[in-house]
Amino acid sequence: MDQVTPAPFSTVDFRQRVAAQADAHAGDDYGDHRFNPGHPRLKHVKPLRDAAVLIPVVDHGADATMLLTKRAEKLRSHSGQVAFPGGTIDPTDP
Repeated sequence: MDQVTPAPFSTVDFRQRVAAQADAHAGDDYGDHRFNPGHPRLKHVKPLRDAAVLIPVVDHGADATMLLTKRAEKLRSHSGQVAFPGGTIDPTDP
């Protein structure tokens, strides 16, 4: 099997990419309904909820990594998916 070695990805590279595209996707709609329009669960329209995620980029000097979580298999929604850490914004959150 061929293995692809990713290009070096430093913290500086990450910051430059983010700064260059800060508003590139502002307002874009990338929900599950867009990627799975025929899914039966998505036919029931629910009100949108505010949520927040953290994109944890870890600086290892010469390179950077990103921390992701795997959602529990028993959750009602998005079970078993790989995701950024985060979730629903509580009313008490600033």
